[in-house]
Amino acid sequence: MNSGHKNINYGAIEPDEPELGSEGMIPAENLCPFRLLAKSWGMLAPVLGPLFVIVTLNAAAPHDLTMDCENHHEDLGAIKLMCALTLPGVRLFPRMGIILGLLLLAWRMTHERGYYCLMKNKVMVDLDAGKRFGFWVIVLLGSLFTVACLHLILKLFAGHPCTGDDICDPNDYMFKNNMSELLMDPRVFSSQKNYQAQHFLSMAVLKFVVPGVVCISSLGGLLNLENELIPLSKLLEKEPAKAYRNLGDFVYVPEQTLRTIIREDEEQKRSGQQGLQIGQADSKCELPDLARALFEEAQKRGCIVLGSTAIPELAQESPEIAEKVVNGSWVLARVKEIMYIDWWPVKILVNTNLTGKQSRVFKQMIGIHYCGTILAILLMASLAIRRFAQYGSILFHGYGSNWAMIFPELMLIIELSCQFSWLYQALKYTKYAIPDPETVEMVRNTVNAGVDAGMNMLKKDEAQEDQAPLLPETVPNEQPQQQHPTL
Repeated sequence: MNSGHKNINYGAIEPDEPELGSEGMIPAENLCPFRLLAKSWGMLAPVLGPLFVIVTLNAAAPHDLTMDCENHHEDLGAIKLMCALTLPGVRLFPRMGIILGLLLLAWRMTHERGYYCLMKNKVMVDLDAGKRFGFWVIVLLGSLFTVACLHLILKLFAGHPCTGDDICDPNDYMFKNNMSELLMDPRVFSSQKNYQAQHFLSMAVLKFVVPGVVCISSLGGLLNLENELIPLSKLLEKEPAKAYRNLGDFVYVPEQTLRTIIREDEEQKRSGQQGLQIGQADSKCELPDLARALFEEAQKRGCIVLGSTAIPELAQESPEIAEKVVNGSWVLARVKEIMYIDWWPVKILVNTNLTGKQSRVFKQMIGIHYCGTILAILLMASLAIRRFAQYGSILFHGYGSNWAMIFPELMLIIELSCQFSWLYQALKYTKYAIPDPETVEMVRNTVNAGVDAGMNMLKKDEAQEDQAPLLPETVPNEQPQQQHPTL
């Protein structure tokens, strides 16, 4: 099939065509913003819950899980240095985990909806399973969690016992034995003299280790987006003959090519050139219009229509559709990957002026989600600023013996820089949180329809019970009376 054939439908609704050819391929529940929001937040609850537990317990008792590095007064001591290097892990892991968990949820919601909306309009996106935003979120949080566990181990064996007033004895240790004695006889850890070390170990496991493991394992579930999408066989099982005919009109677009199209379009518009004139400024459009433009641009870059015979091998990609290599070092590329939250689905689903009802509802959902993300960032930033002032006071009053606290201060500066960068990017989406009258009416109608459907089902069940035939009552163990013939 030639790409310029007049019978090809590019995903847009023509004046003489009332509906798309692929309308029935995507189930309605996969395009519903409310179902997407409920499912996504259900997956995030096991992530945020444990992290809020860690943050709350740390704020209530800030010295329970961390060492006071300033109590080790040796100038070049290994304990002081290791304490300062691992201390940020205990503080940063829960704070960064809450923010990155919310951002990862936004990443998942936008990518899932973007995939289904484009698939509905005959643009098949091959999602990149490589090391993108979600992967580096897990790597970062896993690294912070590992560093935090090293700090807990250090405090277990080298920490000083403290009283209720957080006054620690620098001449005493929670673990009374040395490592050689522990290796020779592990039972010494359970001895009475090591009861403070036993108490700390139990507290650290309950307050930090267990919630941290639950958080990281739950975050891994948010990354399995491609595995949880509806397989193509399910999309084709309903009316397969029609579905296979329509499938030949789909264009196959690798995700990296779609990123390149959108990125270069932004660069052209910033330089004053004409890009994809869709949904810009006061120009309104529908998703099919957006899909038509992406369809045509993808073909110009070498992407093929599945029914085309011009390029028989789908796996061979031309050089034109390869994504440009990011200039700079590998580290800078990874930092950009985790700091940049304007993903391609956000640009086409939120930044463009889409006028469809479901598109407006989705924009409002994203706006509300980013409002919650901003509140979380401000809360975590306030805790970081408080900790920054505390460490600064320790440095100011005894720099000669507490010089190692410079490293926790630097880590707090990096944390605050990341938080304010995400805050700046999220602020532009908060304007979508204010609903327009049509969106409010749509939400009200959806809720009323759900309530009416539930009431109708209840009334139907009650009516069936009332119409059920009544069985004759029988007296148990009662023998029927026999009529004897009269003599």
